[in-house]
Amino acid sequence: MKSVSYREEGKNATQTVDADKVLSIDYTRMPKEVDEAETLVAEGDVVSAAGLLDLYLKGILEGNSRETRYKWAPAYAAWRLVDLYLSGGNLDGVVNEADRLIKSFPDSRYVPYAYLAKAEAQRVSGKAPAAMATLTEFRSVIDSKTLTRRWSLEADLAEALTDTNLKGQAKRDRLIELASAAGTEFPTVRNRAQVAEGESYLEGQNKDFASARKVFQRIAESPRADRATLAGAYTGLGDCLFQEAVDLSKGSGDPTPTLEAALENYLRVVVVYKEQQRYVPKA
Repeated sequence: MKSVSYREEGKNATQTVDADKVLSIDYTRMPKEVDEAETLVAEGDVVSAAGLLDLYLKGILEGNSRETRYKWAPAYAAWRLVDLYLSGGNLDGVVNEADRLIKSFPDSRYVPYAYLAKAEAQRVSGKAPAAMATLTEFRSVIDSKTLTRRWSLEADLAEALTDTNLKGQAKRDRLIELASAAGTEFPTVRNRAQVAEGESYLEGQNKDFASARKVFQRIAESPRADRATLAGAYTGLGDCLFQEAVDLSKGSGDPTPTLEAALENYLRVVVVYKEQQRYVPKA
């Protein structure tokens, strides 16, 4: 949960890095079932991929098979299921798989992500009290495992997004405060807070596209973030550019270059982040 040890392909020396500094890991070799599942994801067949990962995981957890070569693979498969369900909008699946991961792999580096994904699924489902309870449980894990400040900031951000009493400028001020607290030390937290800030400018009737564009542009220029955050930033930037083009078309300006820039951002989401179903249909 605190560190990741790894060997780069072609090198024998083992290196170690703090787990909270890891954005993602690319595995050059993996179990056959997991490899086949990743191939299915790349082909767009997420349902079959999830089924294959579930079979692999059940075999391990029920004692019908053993994983001797790839010690990391069972926990990874459990997290991959959470991630696939979250990006695809299967919110009940997210909660169930997050619970299984937390119970089965309590010391895995994926446990903090599982708590955050579960809380997000509950929040999006309209179950704010359940999400807050999940975050309270997560804070207990942070304390008991003495996890780094990154995870406390993640919990703070999740609570800010979940708190139904936090609205309008008050919500935006809290998001800006959290982005500033994360700073350059935890850029993934900062950028996620800034996407939420940018999206807040586009809520309600009095949308502020100019302010939102500045926020999304900053993330696009420094894309140290997870895939969902980047998909949100590029979708938001596309929306702002599209509105700017509409405004130009009402005057004497030429909207074509701005429309093409909006198109490029929307296309990036559809092609590069095609698994992010929260944003792809809109893009």
